[in-house]
Parts: sequence; structure tokens; C-alpha cells
Amino acid sequence: MDDVFAWGALGASAVTQGFGFLYAQLGEVLGRRRERSRPEGDPGGALDGPVGELEADEAVVEERRTQLQRLDGELAPYAARYLTDTGTELPDVPDERLLEVLAELRSALEAVYGRRFTLVGEDREPTGTRIEVDQELGRVAGSATGVRARRIAGDRGISVRQRGTSVEAGAEVVGVRIDDIE
Repeated sequence: MDDVFAWGALGASAVTQGFGFLYAQLGEVLGRRRERSRPEGDPGGALDGPVGELEADEAVVEERRTQLQRLDGELAPYAARYLTDTGTELPDVPDERLLEVLAELRSALEAVYGRRFTLVGEDREPTGTRIEVDQELGRVAGSATGVRARRIAGDRGISVRQRGTSVEAGAEVVGVRIDDIE
């Protein structure tokens, strides 16, 4: 989980914008909005750089659904109190529990979208795609691929670790398979 104290050091403005962005993404993932749309990055300027088009990994959403619903329940009172038609208006000193929940939510959403969400002013890796795969394969009799992508754009990091006990004749283990790198 992210360091909660780092969130507190950002100041009310960054935390406020971060809350608005993360809560909106949580709504997209959980289908809270009636009209589903493909979220396009960060319209509020909360992040330190462009995030591009976001597409949730539905398998990760299902895996984390209970956690995401719990976080939604914990954030709903804050949203009802602080989200307005003109934006988000958190108090100057957000309480520690809110910061803990936001840190956990960001971590969960980064897993769902496979991208890092770094707020303006934070000292961590920049916003963007971060692909990390760690596979314990055991015996491979068919095909195992760490990362399969149609397109990867920009300067993004990909890390694939695959460990197995054996690969049978005719089987295949591929670390990364990308059709187009821009």
C-alpha cells in the first residue's frame, strides 16, 4: 500500500484532485454510472502526466470486486459530503482514514488498469503504463505468455518473470509478445 504520510504531505489541493479522479475511476470500474463510457485519462489535472485511454482488466476487477466495493462503501460518505457540482472540496487537513482508503484505492486501481497513477507533486514513478508479470508456471504443456499486447505506446516499462519446472515438447513459453511498439 502507498505511504499514507506521503499523501498527507501533498497538500489539500493535490489530495482533493486525487480523490475526485480515483473516486470517478472506481465508479467506472464498479459500473456505478448508468452510461458506461471509456474513461479518457485525467480531466481534472490530478495526475503528473497523461494516462491515455483506460481499459479495465475485467479479470482483475472480478478478483478485487469485494475490496473495490468495500472501498466504495468507505468513500461514499466522503463523496456525499465533499463532491459537488463544481468539483471536490475536501477539508484542508483530510483525516488519516481517508488518506489510508485513498492509498489502498489507488493501489487497487493501478492493478485494475495496469497503469501507475501519480499525483502532481508526488515523488514516485510517473503516471503511465506499468506492466509487471510474475508467473509460477510449474510444468508447461501448452502455451504460456507473460504479456500479450496489440500496441504499446510511449516510454513504458515491462517486467516479466517466469519460472517453471519443465516445458514439454511442442509447448511454448513467451515472455512478451507485442504487435506494435510506438
